[in-house]
Amino acid sequence: MPPEPESRWKYITEHQGLRDPINRHTLAIALIVAPVIFGALTLRVLGADALTLAWVSAAVAVPAAIGGWVHPPSRSLRPRGVVAGITIAAGALAATYAYLTWRGDNYEVRFGLEFVLPIVIGGLPGVALYYGLVRHTGTDDTKTK
Repeated sequence: MPPEPESRWKYITEHQGLRDPINRHTLAIALIVAPVIFGALTLRVLGADALTLAWVSAAVAVPAAIGGWVHPPSRSLRPRGVVAGITIAAGALAATYAYLTWRGDNYEVRFGLEFVLPIVIGGLPGVALYYGLVRHTGTDDTKTK
């Protein structure tokens, strides 16, 4: 019998307090978002030729895969998290690079949160993929201990 819907998604609604130790959700998001920002800025400065694009994509995909591996509570969901993490990072990198290209030649960051919108919009397909891959899978808390 599958667990109740509330308990199945409880791990997503855990909150990270300011003074709490870093939990796996915060770590997973940091492993996906930080390389995307640095990768988009790198592509904007160095250009998007094939070799640079390959190196930056690999440098973004590896931490995103680790972030996708870390996020799910159940070990059986971790390979699905890897696929979703790479998809989130690829879409977010493309959207953030497109935003930086559209913004123009000014390389300085004007607003602290200016990358949030392109990362969220670009990452939505990966988030939908993650939801689709894990929505029918119950999480058993005894497997994560």
